[in-house]
Amino acid sequence: MNNDKKIKVGFDIGDLNGVGGELILKALEDILMVDFCTPVIFANKRLMSFLKKQLGIKIHFHAISKAEEAMEGKINIVNVWKERVEIDFGQASDGPHAKMAFDAAFNALKDKHIDVLILAPHGNYEQENDAQQLLPEKTLVLKLNEELRIANFRSRPLDPEKKLDRKAFTAELELLTQSLLQSFRVTRPRIAVLKPCWQTENDAQKATAELNAHIQELNDNNLLIYGLYDRTRFFETHNDQHFDALIDFDIAKAEACYKGWSSLPMVNYFTGPIGVVLNSDQGVNYATAGKNTMDPHNFRQAIYSGIDLFKCREEYKEISANPLKKYVLKSKKERG
Repeated sequence: MNNDKKIKVGFDIGDLNGVGGELILKALEDILMVDFCTPVIFANKRLMSFLKKQLGIKIHFHAISKAEEAMEGKINIVNVWKERVEIDFGQASDGPHAKMAFDAAFNALKDKHIDVLILAPHGNYEQENDAQQLLPEKTLVLKLNEELRIANFRSRPLDPEKKLDRKAFTAELELLTQSLLQSFRVTRPRIAVLKPCWQTENDAQKATAELNAHIQELNDNNLLIYGLYDRTRFFETHNDQHFDALIDFDIAKAEACYKGWSSLPMVNYFTGPIGVVLNSDQGVNYATAGKNTMDPHNFRQAIYSGIDLFKCREEYKEISANPLKKYVLKSKKERG
C-alpha cells in the first residue's frame, strides 16, 4: 500500500430532495478532511453549489468529468449530468439522477478509481439495511462501531413456518469470517448467535431446536460459534464484549437493544467482494430536508470507518500476497 497516496472517498448523492447533499457538505466542511482523504462527489457542480449557498457553507469545488481526474487537496465533483435539475425538498423522488449518481459511483469503485464509497440516503432504501438492494447479491450487512459488530443474516426467515436455509447460512458465515479477517484482522473469530423472537412458544421450540442443531454442527467443525442468546439479556450483561461479532436475523431489534445502553453511533458496512461500501443509516429524512438541521456526526463516522477498513483490507492483501509454501516433514519410513 502506498502510504503517500491519499485514499479516494466517493460519495453518492442519494435522493436529491432528501438530506444527502446536506450531510456530504457538512461532513466535508471540516478543512482537515482533505488532509487525509480525497473526496469525490458524484452529482453535479451546479446542484452542489446551490446546496452550498442554501446551507451557508463556504467550501470550494473542483469540477471533473470522471473520477480518475480527482485532485488531492480538493473537494472533487464528478458532473454526472449536465442539465439543470429542480430541487423540491421533502418530496419523495429518488428519480433518474439519483440512480445515475449511484451507478457512476459504483462503477468507479469497481474500476478502482475510488477506494471507498459512502452512500447517502435513498428514498426507496431508507430503512436499516435496504440499501443492500442497490448492491450485488454476495453482500453482507455489518452494523458496527468501536464496540460492536452485528451481522444481518437472512438465511433464517422470520416466518416460523419456513426453515433455516443451511446452505445460505454457511455462505453468510463464510462472508462474515472472511470480512473479520480482511477488514478487522480477526483470524479466529468468536461469534454469538442471537435468538430470534417468535410469536408462539411452539414456533420458538421448533425454530430454536433447528438453529441449535446447526450451531452444534459448526462447533463440531472447529468453528467458534455459540448461541442461542436472548437479545435483551445478552446486552444487559455486556456479554457482547466476549465476542468478535454477533449474528442476528432481525438486526433492527438487536440495534434497538444495543442503543438502550450505549450512545455510540453505528454505521452500515456492506461487506463482500465489491470493496468498501458504507452508509450512516440516517434515513432520507424528508421532513427536515432543506432546513439545515442535520447533524453530520454519524455520516462523518462512516467516512472515518471506511478509510480504516480500506487500510486494513490493503494491508491484508500485502501480507497474504506471497504466502510461504507448506512443507510436510516426511517420516523416516517415507524418506526410505
